[in-house]
Amino acid sequence: MDRVAVFVDAGYLFASAGHLLADRRTTRGELSIDVDAAEACIRVFAEKVTGLPLLRIYWYDGTSGGPTPDHVRLMQTQNVKVRLGTVNTVGEQKGVDSLIMSDMIKLSRIPHIASAVLLTGDEDLRLGVQHFQEAGQRVYLIGITPTHDNQSKLLQQEADQVHAWGLDEITRFLSLRQPFVLGELGSLEDASRDQVIDTVVAHVAQALDDDARARLKADFDAGVPQIPRDVDARLVKTLNEHLGPLDDHDKYEMRRRFKDLVRGS
Repeated sequence: MDRVAVFVDAGYLFASAGHLLADRRTTRGELSIDVDAAEACIRVFAEKVTGLPLLRIYWYDGTSGGPTPDHVRLMQTQNVKVRLGTVNTVGEQKGVDSLIMSDMIKLSRIPHIASAVLLTGDEDLRLGVQHFQEAGQRVYLIGITPTHDNQSKLLQQEADQVHAWGLDEITRFLSLRQPFVLGELGSLEDASRDQVIDTVVAHVAQALDDDARARLKADFDAGVPQIPRDVDARLVKTLNEHLGPLDDHDKYEMRRRFKDLVRGS
């Protein structure tokens, strides 16, 4: 029986959907995903647009310290296979494109895979699309509106069909977390770990004067990976007061979100 395989570039999904939801650049911690709803939305779309039953959804993401809680939930979700690359010290994904490409090429050789649904904006994945098509299989590309800003035109031209998802589709499984007010920093007992990190990051960033924030923004935009020692110590101390001992993932998320917040200021 012919089936459809789905390939999801989570980095593209979260970045583009976050901008669509908030009308600005967002951090991963600002978004909440309903993994069961995500599986259902992607599966139903893939089966409807291709007329074929689903093989599985391949979910590609980067990580610096092992699977996150969202990754674990996705791993436990039916029909989903999670594939993880790495994230470097400046928050860039490494190895994710090669994982997608490798899986697309391997699956293009399987006779009962007739179609692929690809959710990404990356031009580098054109080769995977070409391999599918050369094997007589069709490729359906999904982008997040506005696709003219976040999806390769050459990738669009390579696909057999191109579809754009807007708020109607995205809000079925993604939402913005409700931030805590900075004045409530002393009482975060009911907050999730992500909310505590976001609140502490915002609190420390807000305490910087305009000149200090501008200098940091210039450094981060220029690719300087390190947060100044005094600022980093303030972040670690404040977050430790509310979360207790921090693991490597907590520190990575704290630093990544702080840099994203300063860059967007």
